[in-house]
Amino acid sequence: ENLMHISYEAGILENPKNQAPPGLYTKTQDPAKAPNSTDILEIEFKKGVPVKVTNVKDGTTHRTSLELFMYLNEVAGKHG
Repeated sequence: ENLMHISYEAGILENPKNQAPPGLYTKTQDPAKAPNSTDILEIEFKKGVPVKVTNVKDGTTHRTSLELFMYLNEVAGKHG
């Protein structure tokens, strides 16, 4: 596991009929347990590169590349 990638293979996942076990979700959560609400984000780009993300609901803003990456993954992961 690292900032850019996490993977699971072999074992229970080899059979597509099997569901992922609960302990497998470390960066996301089971979509069945995801909130039934939305997060509305505004992403600002300069020359095609994201430079700012703002959570419209609470005004949270992130600007550095690392902050954007981590925050967007956090929000996406929350929704499964």
